[in-house]
Amino acid sequence: MKKLFPFVLMVLPLVLFGQDLIPIVKESSLWKVQKITIDTRNPVPPYPTDTSYVNTWISGDTLIGELTFKKVYSSEFLPGNDNPIYQGAILEEGPIVSWIPDGPDYLPIDTLYNFDLEVGDTVAFFEDTPSFYFYVKSIDSVKLENDILRKRISIYKDAIDTPEIDTTTRVYTWIEGLGELEYGLIYPFCFAFNPSCGDNLICYQEGESIVYESFPLACSITTSTNAHLGDSFVKLYPNPFSQRLNLELTKSKEVLILIHDTSGKLLLRRKENKGFYKDNFPLDLNELERGVYIITLITNEMTISKTIIKQ
Repeated sequence: MKKLFPFVLMVLPLVLFGQDLIPIVKESSLWKVQKITIDTRNPVPPYPTDTSYVNTWISGDTLIGELTFKKVYSSEFLPGNDNPIYQGAILEEGPIVSWIPDGPDYLPIDTLYNFDLEVGDTVAFFEDTPSFYFYVKSIDSVKLENDILRKRISIYKDAIDTPEIDTTTRVYTWIEGLGELEYGLIYPFCFAFNPSCGDNLICYQEGESIVYESFPLACSITTSTNAHLGDSFVKLYPNPFSQRLNLELTKSKEVLILIHDTSGKLLLRRKENKGFYKDNFPLDLNELERGVYIITLITNEMTISKTIIKQ
């Protein structure tokens, strides 16, 4: 797992966006990350895929030295395995968020976020990227679901030895009061090797208030959205697919179908009813480009969100 705990090499004065700094470390907050695993060990596609969901939250205090940290926990929605796992300790002091991960392989304390950065500041990460450097390319503000203006810091990487080639890539987006836009509060839950895996923050809540939702009803996903349980109501196959996706109503009598891309754009909205002679509905998705999509199935019994892949 990559160790993504940045420290700042240069810090300039900060000009806030006309408001007090919104804290990240709050016991009322919940981060929900979608973890998509694609098993590429099979040499012939289509590759098997699996989707799970990881919740992260803050609960309780722990005294480390003379400082009082908050405890960070997570749990993954898997059948029979959703026990909380202690991830580490977190401390917020103004714009600086410090972090002590659980485990012997990490440094004692590090800086997880620094919202006192300015454009052009260099950021170093404890990972093996000797041919790249990371820097703050832009700082602006963004309004999320609760309509509060939040500071957004975009961190890019670029090649050191090939300045004539544009290799600039945005790698991290920090949002004040939320964390990192891709993996949430702390660090990716996916390993970057085989089988390949990717993280996607789909929901951030502060108490009962939804602050960020990457697609409609993302914050409603619970353990019942797991494919092993959802198949008792509806079935989707094949997945991955090339042109057509079949929807089979097993117990549900009607379903509302929503398909979004990973940016949250609605691509399809369709309602189907189960008839006496009809319980299978083919979805012609030939016009979709190859990639990953989110399908949401809303029935009277449950709301199910799954990842589908067009090859």
